[in-house]
Amino acid sequence: MTIYHFCSAKAVKAIRRQGIKIGGVYVSKPGDAKSIELYFGYQWLTLDPEKKNQSWATRHLVKYDRTAYRLTVELPDDAVLYDRDGLEAEIPGSGILFDGWPGSENWRVYHGWILPEWITACDKMED
Repeated sequence: MTIYHFCSAKAVKAIRRQGIKIGGVYVSKPGDAKSIELYFGYQWLTLDPEKKNQSWATRHLVKYDRTAYRLTVELPDDAVLYDRDGLEAEIPGSGILFDGWPGSENWRVYHGWILPEWITACDKMED
């Protein structure tokens, strides 16, 4: 399956060398919105190859472009990808991470390490 991951210029060399492995899912603990549970090893991907459609890529918290590079990833046939409902079933409370974001219907989450050899292309995106 072909899928995409966008990243900053700061991260692209390390990702090309090591793969994609430091993603995560952060959700409030049930009944306690102030406490956060962290689930590591969940990599965020998209079916949409267009930079302009990545609504999550704001500069509100960071001063750099998180969509400077688009990585094309070829996942193995047996790879399991979670959409909103699938991730919610895996990690209760995570569905909210998709809410209110245009294009989130294209988001997918892979649990595990995306190996460097699965990254088949790395394209610098135009500003």
